[in-house]
Amino acid sequence: MALTAAVLLHKNVIKVNKSWIKYIVLVGAAALTVLNVKSFSFVQKKEEIPQSSPSVEQDIAASTEATTEAATVSAAITSAEMDSQSGEQVDSEASDDDKMQESSTSLSKSPQKNGFSPTGNIRVIVGNYVFDVPSYWKSETNENDLYRAYSETAGKVAMLEISADYDEKDPVTYDILKKETDEGLMAIAIESMFDECHLKITKLFDNGKITGFVYYFDFTHEGLSGTGSILYYPSESDNKWMSVCFTQTDNTEYSYDNDVEKIMKSITPKASYSENISVPTTQSSGNYTVNSCNDLAKILSMKETLAPEYSDFATKYRGAVIEFDANVAYLCNHEGYNNRYDLLISAGNYDPNHQIGPNFKFEDVSMSDMNADDTIRVGDNVRIEAKVVKFDSNSELFYLDPVSVTHR
Repeated sequence: MALTAAVLLHKNVIKVNKSWIKYIVLVGAAALTVLNVKSFSFVQKKEEIPQSSPSVEQDIAASTEATTEAATVSAAITSAEMDSQSGEQVDSEASDDDKMQESSTSLSKSPQKNGFSPTGNIRVIVGNYVFDVPSYWKSETNENDLYRAYSETAGKVAMLEISADYDEKDPVTYDILKKETDEGLMAIAIESMFDECHLKITKLFDNGKITGFVYYFDFTHEGLSGTGSILYYPSESDNKWMSVCFTQTDNTEYSYDNDVEKIMKSITPKASYSENISVPTTQSSGNYTVNSCNDLAKILSMKETLAPEYSDFATKYRGAVIEFDANVAYLCNHEGYNNRYDLLISAGNYDPNHQIGPNFKFEDVSMSDMNADDTIRVGDNVRIEAKVVKFDSNSELFYLDPVSVTHR
């Protein structure tokens, strides 16, 4: 049906105000064709997710009970990140709270898959944008204008497709997208992809870098049923419509709504991202220390846990190695595992009643990852060598990738 609708739109048998809407149906047609192939062509067996990072291997091996317990631990750190994704609701017939609850419920399964890690993601470039995707998503297609990946197959399909589609006739603008959304043409285009489809909620999306709309839906197609979402936004610099399409059948082992929300939040223009990841050329040899780097000395002496200087430092020195005296302020098992940990690190000597500098965090690390000279415990005064990853202003956490941790 989706392919038929795409052809009819292309030949103007079905007429809409803007020619670009046909690209949505074309993307959906391709996605659903592959989804069907993945669903019925593979031998039915327990899904094997690519073993691309230590955290994923242990996540798969862990029991559902451990995963549920881990959700409580990670919620305190990640809840602030997820809050920024709530957007302005388009549907005016229900309250904002009711619609947000409906959206959350529609994509909610147990257990939740939440594979984001500051050091365990892959960078995907589609069109003029960069996306962060957890490394266990297995890429099937990775081209300049199309990325398709699966986290589950063999009849349990979780599919992610990111595409950039050039519009040959019309200008690509947010105003056009909003107009077609308000007129209901986007709903018609999305619902034409499936045998049956119920578009449940539409949200305005704005992560501070791009603005578009997210469309959440339930679907039934070729005997399969599931949930999905499509984020659509304009790329005016190259006149392309960008889409982030996610579909998940009801029989999958995990829910991936956390992943999808964070993938959308990570979207960054390629030009800005290229500037952000540059490392200062002054690091010709050795690590940055308080003696060799005034910027490091400044942030380590500040009293606030949230300050613009932290974001500026993380952007300027991303990927560089810093070295400083620190202490272990907090330590817990990562997602219930006995040999992997999350740590909060503070500058200077340990003092439970006083802290300086940002809240540094090591996430999902082992003692081996930290090259620790002995077992690390809360209250230890240590010397840290670590790569700069990022500062998250929502959680007020400064992420580092450990190189070494030695007692002092």
